[in-house]
Formats: sequence, structure tokens, C-alpha cells
Amino acid sequence: MKPTHVHFIRSCCLAIAIGLSSLGLSAQNLTLDFGADSLHACANESLEIAVQVSGGSGNYSYAWSTGDTTASIQYPVLPGSQWVVVSVQDNGGPIQSDSVFVLGYPECVWPGDANGDGTANNEDILFIGRAYGQQGGIRPDAHLNWVGQAAPAWQHSFASGVNYVHSDADGNGSVDELDVGGIDHNYIVPQLSPGLSPVSANGNPFYLTFTPTNPGPGDTLRIGVHLGTASQPVDSIYGLAFSVTYDAAIIDSGSIQVDYSQSWLGTVGTDLITVDKDFFTSSQIDIGISRIDQIQVAGFGRMAEIIVAIEDIVGKRSGVELLNFNLEHVSLLGKNGEALEAQTDSAQVAILLNNAPVIDESLAFDLYPNPASAFLNLKFKGGNTLRQGSILIRDLQGRLMYQTALTGKNQYRWNTQNLPTGMYLVEILAEDKRYTQKVIIRPE
Repeated sequence: MKPTHVHFIRSCCLAIAIGLSSLGLSAQNLTLDFGADSLHACANESLEIAVQVSGGSGNYSYAWSTGDTTASIQYPVLPGSQWVVVSVQDNGGPIQSDSVFVLGYPECVWPGDANGDGTANNEDILFIGRAYGQQGGIRPDAHLNWVGQAAPAWQHSFASGVNYVHSDADGNGSVDELDVGGIDHNYIVPQLSPGLSPVSANGNPFYLTFTPTNPGPGDTLRIGVHLGTASQPVDSIYGLAFSVTYDAAIIDSGSIQVDYSQSWLGTVGTDLITVDKDFFTSSQIDIGISRIDQIQVAGFGRMAEIIVAIEDIVGKRSGVELLNFNLEHVSLLGKNGEALEAQTDSAQVAILLNNAPVIDESLAFDLYPNPASAFLNLKFKGGNTLRQGSILIRDLQGRLMYQTALTGKNQYRWNTQNLPTGMYLVEILAEDKRYTQKVIIRPE
């Protein structure tokens, strides 16, 4: 259950002061302040209303229109507008009264929770994609913090009854690409729901492929996520959300990336929005992809590609290490939210430990500065001056960015200003031995 929060905002409504001059007493020595001229809150939730009083002796008594007699009250907010009045008496003397306008909005938006299930995760992008382009009322004083925020209802709702306003994560009155940021901002736990797609032997084939098929330590592994086949294409789909669980023990933490450039579902920035979140400590990455143009498409092939780096440390062992990957929490949806059946399989890739150069500490080196901006220096430890072998710099996709031969020097230096910002692997290869370190490049 979500905690109850209410956000106060100031509007143009003026508080009405009711002076009890008919008593023949002056109450001008008391000042009452609600902190705002009006209070906005989510309807059917409890709002704390407090009045600050100054002046007089300080021995105040309170009488609210609700019957309460304390300085602050918990007020059950009703849909629509209402006035709440308080009268304050100082030590049995003059009475000062004031009132505050309370507006109860019908919807309570938690930024990033587009489907109203109480969390922000990859399934929410499917709802943003379906509501994409819709417009409605602006959410007062909107922000992305995980707090229930009062909002006006929009004209349309999903079949589940959730109003489209919940897809407007940033509250600007329009469902657009900026709302994906609300998911990312509040995506703090991995997807745990079973997914919306029934698992069936006759469902749409949803499977993984690996390149290379037999990677070694230090290699970059590209995991293709495929939907449909040439003999069993997908008739129509609008979006999908799923998780891939993996063995984290031999995967380089922080190396996991997702590439959507070859997705047959669409083109990011044109007709596609995406979200992904890696929870390395939980050995799971969550991915969501949705179209935004209200057009379902048919086809088969790659939907996305997950890129991971295999840890070099496994090179110190011999034999074969099996790396397991599983597709879970699958939701394949049409434009109207209808779930498509899925046929999923677990998959393994064999890491050939004995086919790769062995990590050798005798090749160890230091990299500095790290992060590097203009230049990167490599200095061998122990005064080594190797004359055979190579120095290589690769990005985390395995692409070779730089290569040079060892020339017997103890120290090497390169200009890094032409390298894009990111993490790279610097590697020494000498005969059947290797040594690798990571470096971050941040050009000025």
C-alpha cells in the first residue's frame, strides 16, 4: 500500500477572514496562518491542516468546523471544493476566525506508475506508449519525486479503469517522451510480477541468441532478444516488457548495456520509446519497448540486443563455464492492451576458459589519470619493458579503438580526446598471456 502524502500548493483563492465584531470585542491581536491561501489534495485521502497562531498570551483554544479542538487536524478530503473554518480564542478573550479552501482532485498520480499498480517499472512504458500524444489538465506543482500528487482527471481511461493522467509522469499536460524519465527516476526494485502474457507451447517464439557462440574471458558477449521466426511471425504487436535473469558471477558489473538500433518493432526517437534497468545484485535486467503511434506491426527477428563483458578473472581457471540466461516476466501487448501468448526458453552459452590467454600478473600495469580527459598514461609495474606483444583499447561492445605494438618502453601515453565518453578496456597481449584494466574516458 502506498504511504499517504499530500502536497500543499498556493493558488489564486484568497482566505476568508471572519471577524466576530458583533461581540463588541477586538480580535486584531491574533494572526492566523494556514501556510497557503488554498490547499490541494488527492480526494479520499487524509490531509493534515494546521493553523499557526501568533499574538496574544499564547494560551489558545481551537474550534474547527469539523468539531476538532487541536491546532492541527486530519481532514478527510472529498472530491471537489470545500471550506474548512477554525476559530481561535486566546485565554478566554477575543475570538479570531479564518478559513481555508480545500480542493480535492479525483486522481492521485505517483510519477512513473502509469498503470496504477503501485510501482514504477518496465510495464509502465507500455501504458505511456498507448497514451502517447494524449493531452489533459496540467498537474499543479508537478515533480518526479515518489509522492502521491493531486491531479485532475483526463478525458480517457484504459480498459483497466486507470485514467490517462497517470501516464503523464512529469505533469505537463501531455504524454510524451519526457514521461519515460518518471519511470527511470522511481525504478528502484526489479520486476517481480509474472507478466501479462500466457506461456504456451503454441505462443509467439520469444528467445535468445549469442554472439560469439563460444566466448572467452574478457570477451564481449552480445545477447540477441528475438520475437517471432520466419515460419512463425508475430501477427501484430505494439509493445513488450520482459526481464532477463543471468549468472552474475562471471559478468563484469557495470558493463551491461542494451542496444535497440536493429529492433523490428520500430526506431527509437521516431516511433519507439524504451526503458531498461539492470539490477546486478539481483542478477536481472528489465527491459520495456513500446511504439507510440497507435499502429501495431507484424514481423519477426531481433527486438533488442543486450551487451555484457565476461570477467577476465575466469581466465585463471580452465575448462568450460556455462552461463545461464532466462526470459521471465514477459508481457507482449497489442495496441489496446490485449496480451499475446509467448513461448519462451532458457538458454546457455559456454565460456571457453582454456581457449583464452591466461591472465598474468607479470604484465600488470597502472593507468592514470582515471578517469582520463586529454591523455592516458600506461606504466608497467616492476619496471617491465616488454618488446613483444600489443596494447589494445576496446569499448565495452568489443570494438577495437586503438592498437599498437610493445616497443620496449616502460611507459606509454595516448591522446584520448577523440574517444567518446564511456568505459574502455585497456589490454596487454603477449604470447598466450594477457592483462586487462578498465578506464573511463571523459573528454573535456
